Amino acid sequence: MDYYKILGVSTSATLDQIKKAFRQLAIEFHPDKNPNNFSIEDKFQRISEAYAILSNSEKRAEYDQSYSASKNKAKPPSAKHSYQSSPRSKPQARTTNEPPTSTARARTRGKFSGASFSDFFNDFFTESESQKTKIKRPVRGESVQQILEIDLKDVLQGGQFMVPVTIHETCIRCNGIGRQGAIDSRGCRRCAATGTIEVRMGNVDVKRICPSCCDNIDDKGIPCFNCSETGRIERQHKIMATVKPGIKDGTRLKISGKGEPGLHNGPNGDLFLKVRIREHPYLSRHGNDLHSEMGVDFIDAILGTQISVQTLDDFIHIDVPAGTQPNHKFKLSGKGLPNEAGTDTGDQLVTLRVKLPTEISSHQLKLLQKFYLDPS
Repeated sequence: MDYYKILGVSTSATLDQIKKAFRQLAIEFHPDKNPNNFSIEDKFQRISEAYAILSNSEKRAEYDQSYSASKNKAKPPSAKHSYQSSPRSKPQARTTNEPPTSTARARTRGKFSGASFSDFFNDFFTESESQKTKIKRPVRGESVQQILEIDLKDVLQGGQFMVPVTIHETCIRCNGIGRQGAIDSRGCRRCAATGTIEVRMGNVDVKRICPSCCDNIDDKGIPCFNCSETGRIERQHKIMATVKPGIKDGTRLKISGKGEPGLHNGPNGDLFLKVRIREHPYLSRHGNDLHSEMGVDFIDAILGTQISVQTLDDFIHIDVPAGTQPNHKFKLSGKGLPNEAGTDTGDQLVTLRVKLPTEISSHQLKLLQKFYLDPS
């Protein structure tokens, strides 16, 4: 059988040329694409056999020797001479390029008809136990860590926030291989991502194209410039995160399945958001309570007055009694933050800071001295 003629390549063809020719022929003459066409099925078998020999350097060298010898012989030896020269050898099956007989067609029809087509390949391409390789298991994607900044008022009300997250996704141009036009057999469990299997044919192991994925992982394609040959590209996503009222600074929120994509059909990783509460200009948090300060003139502290205090969501008026001492604390009940369980709310504590004048007139000084010497 002229394997070079079957694949349509010259005897000096390179391995890449042989692979390219086989791929084109395998696609064109695959029995699944040509149902009930027995000549195509026979041709596909010859194409597969030719590729199995010519793609293996050792088997190709042996074939080339016999191929050259057959070409150089003027006349083939007679059947009688061949039989007598090796009387103990067993008769060998004759392989020709002649079209199959009606009997052969009947046998082939039985092999490729209906569901038995896949069964035929399962038998023909059966792996021996020694050739089985470790199957690549699904790998979970990496988790992504992100900071979520919110305001103190968001702790009071809670809410939903759009978080920009950068995810390294599989490049759609090269399917994560890093090279465009390359063949991806990584998802094939039968050949364990090698693209080929070893088949025992008599006493010889033959490397066959994997019938499950019908690809060869050694075909590297061209560099993928979309991902710079990394197989991954950065893509910005906006993820919706829900913040409950009363959340504390440093809390980690978990959003399942929003991390890096997995490998070999593995699940995605998770997204973890660490909550950071921005500093408020005049309020500080102590547990569920809020603390603030208000300054009043010392005269107002002595005589009494009314002040307006700002809370997180509104303003409240406070009466400052006459003679209120510095650092006195006023309590605004229920004006703090809710707890995370939503069962209680803290208070706001307002500390009174008495402001003293830095400059006074001579008349004011005399009045203060008089008041100091005679308080009554």
